[in-house]
Amino acid sequence: MLFSAHPQPVAAEAPKASDSTSHTVVLFQVADKTGRNNADLDKALRKAAAEAVPAKLQDTHRRKLADAQASAQCRDRSVDCLRAISQQLGASILLAPTLDRGPDDLVLSILMFDGRNEGSVNEMAHWQDGTKLSAETLQALPQLVRGLFLPKPVMPPEAMEPAVADASSTAAPPTAAAASSDSGRDWAPLIPPLSVIGGGVVLLGAGIVSGLMMRGTEDDYQGLEVSTRADAEKAAALRDTAETEATVSKVCFAISSLAIAAGGAWLSYELFGRSKAERQVTRVAPLITPQQVGLVVRYQGGSL
Repeated sequence: MLFSAHPQPVAAEAPKASDSTSHTVVLFQVADKTGRNNADLDKALRKAAAEAVPAKLQDTHRRKLADAQASAQCRDRSVDCLRAISQQLGASILLAPTLDRGPDDLVLSILMFDGRNEGSVNEMAHWQDGTKLSAETLQALPQLVRGLFLPKPVMPPEAMEPAVADASSTAAPPTAAAASSDSGRDWAPLIPPLSVIGGGVVLLGAGIVSGLMMRGTEDDYQGLEVSTRADAEKAAALRDTAETEATVSKVCFAISSLAIAAGGAWLSYELFGRSKAERQVTRVAPLITPQQVGLVVRYQGGSL
């Protein structure tokens, strides 16, 4: 999801003296889901990083982030996972570029993990028309890398003061952003357990119908007067039908109970059992294009 923004100027922290070349940076190979060879882009990124990064660039040859994640036994891009990778590689900063190709455009993003203090994740992105890397995109690489190392803006003190509402005033209607925060939740993980519960409810209904049919067949069987051979055969057929309907009803009740119980447990786990890192990931990255400057918001789970 892309948002164009023109942020107001705010005060920023000055770079600290500790941000020196004594820190080591690892630049990973460009990740491309299409599997295309991006050797030229890797080379250009390495040159841009060598010029723009205020730290020592580790001499690694086409190292993949996925391989480092496997070695660290983690598959996400959380702070904990990236910290474990940086400790294994002996680096304080990680740079992981990703190339996302669309039908007629592409987005080059660079994720940076900075483990020099408590550990933080930042990301810059560049969008272009066309699925082939343009000269303008390659020329923007140094600026893209330098943007990762810019000091984070400091919120003005007046913005941190809580607003005091008048007791006589009524509550203001929710803004569009607040109204849409819940709609941004990723409901995909809840679909499988809800489907299991829904299947259990359908089987429960089938069991109830089969039970009612069995009762009707049983009433017909008990009300039948047997006086001929044909009546006896009909009575036997009704008895077999009632037994079959009773078996189907019992099986449906049993399976539906298991499905509803299992689906309920699964749904509870998806709602409350997952860790915060698994359920909620929100990242905001600057967006730089020839026509606009804005933000890229990547959001998964939870609420903003």
